[in-house]
Amino acid sequence: MGDPTDNPTVSSPDDPMPRRMDRVLSTLPPIFVVAASESARFIVGPSGAFVLLPTTTPGGVSGAAARLDLLVQSTRSALCDHLSWVPFLDSLLVSEVDVKGRAPVTIVALDLLHDVLVEGPAMIDPATLTCIRNAVRAERLDHWTVGTAASAARIDLCDPAQPTTTR
Repeated sequence: MGDPTDNPTVSSPDDPMPRRMDRVLSTLPPIFVVAASESARFIVGPSGAFVLLPTTTPGGVSGAAARLDLLVQSTRSALCDHLSWVPFLDSLLVSEVDVKGRAPVTIVALDLLHDVLVEGPAMIDPATLTCIRNAVRAERLDHWTVGTAASAARIDLCDPAQPTTTR
C-alpha cells in the first residue's frame, strides 16, 4: 500500500471513475508523487512521469485527448521552471470501456494502470524526483496540487524517504 504522504485519494464526488482510478493510485509505492487537477492526475516515480485523465465514454476520446494534450504541455512548461532536464511526460487516458479503432493518445485499462506506472526501467533519478516532489508540494506547478483543498491540511508532507518525528 502506498504511503499517503504524496499520493492521497483525490476524487470527484460526481463521477465514480476518478475514485476507482485513485484507489489504484493509492497502491503505488511511497516514492511516487501523485498530484491532482480536477479529475486529471500527475504521477511521477522512478519509472517515469505521467499525466492521466479518466474517460468513461468511447465517444469522448477525442475531447479528452485534446484536454490531456493541453495538460501535458502546461505541465512540461511548468517543469521547465524547476528542472534543467525535463523528463518525457507520458499522456494516458484511463478507461474501463473498450475503445475501438485508433485513438490520438495511449489508452490504458484501469485494471492495468498500476503495472503500467511501476514497471519498466528507472527513467527518473532520485534528485529529479525530489525536485518535482518539492515543486508539487509548494504548488509551483501551475494547476497541480497534492490532495484536494479539503484534505490538504491533513496531509503530512514529510519526505517518506526521510521520516521525522516532528509533525
